[in-house]
Amino acid sequence: MSAFPTISFDSLGQITSFDGGMKLRDYFAGQVIVGFLANNKTDYSSNLIVKLAYEMADEMMKAREITNGK
Repeated sequence: MSAFPTISFDSLGQITSFDGGMKLRDYFAGQVIVGFLANNKTDYSSNLIVKLAYEMADEMMKAREITNGK
């Protein structure tokens, strides 16, 4: 699953390029990191923040599967 895919068309409506965007898991992790950084009381190392962000992103991906019935 991707976030922000883009398709470009020429003047005749033919697809000229397709960019699949970033992986949804990476987008989720990035949003978690923004949350950590917004809290100036967070005193975690960068490595720990990234590890926790991807753990949370994985949980979000699992929740999407449950919600979407997959």
